[in-house]
Amino acid sequence: MPQGSKAGPVGSASGVVSFGTERVGETVTVEPFFAPGGNLEFFAKGVSPVSIEVISTGKVINSSPPFGPTVLAAVPLVESVPGALDASVKQINVVVGAAYKKGKKTTYYITVPKKCPKGGFPLKTVMEFGNINNPKEPGEKAEASYKAPCPKK
Repeated sequence: MPQGSKAGPVGSASGVVSFGTERVGETVTVEPFFAPGGNLEFFAKGVSPVSIEVISTGKVINSSPPFGPTVLAAVPLVESVPGALDASVKQINVVVGAAYKKGKKTTYYITVPKKCPKGGFPLKTVMEFGNINNPKEPGEKAEASYKAPCPKK
């Protein structure tokens, strides 16, 4: 996949930022991009009430059955305003998947099996919440699983 090309549509994330002891809601856009080595990068941008711009990293790995590809993404700690508590993420909504054409050949980054398993496609994501100032410090992980319904025939 060409480095720097979009890895999906613009998503969003919501959370809270601090002003002293007051916690205020913040919504940011999240844009996935392909990074060197087959990795992913996510550019998050918020404009109100705080200006936030942060890049986080991720990758797609094979997972153990019954899951197919797993998206691993780091959610860095972000200082909302100097001296305040870090911003907190409540929810992230992002779609990862794309294709590109080279000549007449289409290459897909993530594909869905031709046959839908009974009960739907099992999906899983793992988010790691870490420290942007010390990326080597281990973060806290959260996993979510979902069964996507089979497409109508």
